[in-house]
Amino acid sequence: MNTDDREDTTIYKVVVNQEEQYSIWPDYRDNPLGRRDAGKRGTKGEGLAYIGEVWTDMRPPACGKGWRPTNGTRLMAPPEQPWRSPPPGLTLADDEVHVWRASLDQPADRLEEVWRSLSADERERADRFHLERDGWRFAVGRGALRSILGLYLALDPGQVQFCYGSRGKPDLARGLGDDHLTFNLAHAGSIALYALTRSRAIGIDVEQVWPLLDADQMAARFFSACENATYRVLPAEQKPLAFYLCWTRKEAYIKALGEGLAQPLESFDVSLAPGEPARLLRVAWDPDEASRWSLISLTPLPGFVAALAVQGQDWRVACWDHEWLAVSGLRSQLPRPASAG
Repeated sequence: MNTDDREDTTIYKVVVNQEEQYSIWPDYRDNPLGRRDAGKRGTKGEGLAYIGEVWTDMRPPACGKGWRPTNGTRLMAPPEQPWRSPPPGLTLADDEVHVWRASLDQPADRLEEVWRSLSADERERADRFHLERDGWRFAVGRGALRSILGLYLALDPGQVQFCYGSRGKPDLARGLGDDHLTFNLAHAGSIALYALTRSRAIGIDVEQVWPLLDADQMAARFFSACENATYRVLPAEQKPLAFYLCWTRKEAYIKALGEGLAQPLESFDVSLAPGEPARLLRVAWDPDEASRWSLISLTPLPGFVAALAVQGQDWRVACWDHEWLAVSGLRSQLPRPASAG
């Protein structure tokens, strides 16, 4: 969805059918999923920030003087995983999944280092972004990916090479030292997540939690009949989080398959009720498919929801913070892995 990639992340107060509501769209009629016969121009600068578990009247960047929503919405975040600094001698066992989080907003000296590690086509992609900020975030995201993969491969970031599937999904080029290493990545606003494992399909998604005015319409369009039945009967205060739990879990599974939207989002069911364990419940095209996968939800930062989809059941997850200097030091300590063939 990545609505957070707009030029700013202000939440607008809009009036729909004489009722104050909240939307990422300054004009509700701008939303292609919205009702075009309703809505007035929103009031810019009256933004909301998600702080911990409460939508409150703090003053986040890009939002002016804050105010409290009339419904006092509280959200319960998914259980938090501990995010730690990676230890010396870090390795990835066959039954492990490692998830890394990285900040995409870096100082100028870091940007120069990142730029040198990128390939020519990655630099060209960064240059094509309309906003300079978004181009640098893409560059830093790819630089962090190279840095993390280089840690496991005992390679400098610039030596990491990629190949791409027919639908654009990146993969490691063969012959880099570990042909069983698989990964997936996602970003939202200023953070990126990277999931790595060995000999398993894997997918990850992350979204920034905003109270979407159009969530019900989007659910009706993209969620399955079973998911919609669960979503509709949830208490109003649980619906915002439930929407993002469902969305990230579906995206993570689709990304793990590597087929883009070739499989419609409404053709499989995931759990979505806050407090309920993340699960792939049903897959329309194969009754045994759901039993082959595991899902978990993550909270990379307050106000963000993420989901991880991994093939198989017999694995454990560790969550690491990407710290540029620390990762560079770890890489220098590791021997190059033997070729996995």
